[in-house]
Amino acid sequence: GIAAEIQPSWPEPYMNLGAVMTRMGAAREAVQVLEKALTLAPGDPGVLNNLGIAYSRMLELGKAEEFLRTAVEADPDLASAHSQLGRVLRLAGKLTESLEAHDRAVALVPDRARFHARRARTLLELGKKKEANATLDAAEKLDPDDPTTVLVSGIALLAKKKTHLQAVETLRRAVDLDPAGAEAHAMLALALVKTNSSEEARGHIETALDLDPYLEKLDWVAKLVKKLG
Repeated sequence: GIAAEIQPSWPEPYMNLGAVMTRMGAAREAVQVLEKALTLAPGDPGVLNNLGIAYSRMLELGKAEEFLRTAVEADPDLASAHSQLGRVLRLAGKLTESLEAHDRAVALVPDRARFHARRARTLLELGKKKEANATLDAAEKLDPDDPTTVLVSGIALLAKKKTHLQAVETLRRAVDLDPAGAEAHAMLALALVKTNSSEEARGHIETALDLDPYLEKLDWVAKLVKKLG
């Protein structure tokens, strides 16, 4: 019909639709929509940020880093882009640069729990457990029900041999808070395997991959899928 042929001439509808599609696991389709937004608003930091997030969901980390770096160059005060850049750099194994990006995000918006939680995750991977725990405490004080904070708390518990059962309970809570959080389902599956609950783990890894098929590109997820058969 006529309505279907009308193309918006401003970027916001494409930007918003692209963000929703990324969250729903349709990252490749989201990129196409967000590229239309970028054509209408070249160099817009919000669009660049959303493109970076979409590419990060596909684990195309080089492109994700490129878009997110361009976003923070265009707007050095865009805290969400710094935080997402930190996440992408962690996934790429660039932990020192990741921490720098997270430091910037937290400095810009100190009251956002998930920014602290993402920073804590990088600190955990750097082996700075004491600082990671202090950062997680700060995140929990800001918002004890933030799904990212609860997820990272579960990951921290999973890293210790004696707290795997606590990790399971914490990661169950992460899944309850955000049932569409694919990584929370995958982490819960990993915790369940470590506590000899493989049958339940299979259900959660299947849910994780239904929500986000790209997750299997992560080594630990691929190994978990193979182990669960």
